Amino acid sequence: MHLASLGAAVGVIYKPADHSQLFHFGHKNDIISLTVSSCGRFCATGDLGKDVSVRIWDALTGQLLNNLDKVHWRGVSHLAFSPDSKYLVSIGMDDNHTTCVYETLNGEWNDGHRISKETGVSERAKRARRSMKTRIRATTKLTLFSILFCSLASPLIH
Repeated sequence: MHLASLGAAVGVIYKPADHSQLFHFGHKNDIISLTVSSCGRFCATGDLGKDVSVRIWDALTGQLLNNLDKVHWRGVSHLAFSPDSKYLVSIGMDDNHTTCVYETLNGEWNDGHRISKETGVSERAKRARRSMKTRIRATTKLTLFSILFCSLASPLIH
C-alpha cells in the first residue's frame, strides 16, 4: 500500500514498506486537489492560480502522463477517477464551478482528453452531476464534494 499526499506544488507518494518517497514535480502553483485511481496506478492533481492545470501522473514512478491545462481558471477544487480508471472528473473554482469529464481510450492516460465541459448552472451540467450521483454538501466557508461514479451514459457526453 502507498499513501498519496501533496506539499505546495509537489505530489508525493509515500511507500511505508521501505519508508521511501517519490515525487511528482511540474505544477506551477500550489496543488489543492488530489485523487488516486482505484487501481492505484494513476494520480491526478489540480492546482490553484493563474495558469491552472490538471496533471495525471504515474503513481508508481511520479512521471507525468498527461497535462490537461486551459480548462479551469482560479483552481481545480475537486478531482475523482471512475471505478474503472477510464474517466476523470474535475470541478473548477470559477463562479460557475465548471465541471469537466476526461477519458482515456487506451487506459494509460497518455491519450487522455476532455469529452465534456459544463458550467455548474447549466441544466446539462446538473443532469451530468445527478447521473454520476454527485452529492454536494455545503458547510461554513467550505464546500465538500463527494463524487461517486456509477456509469456514464452516452447521451450525457457529446
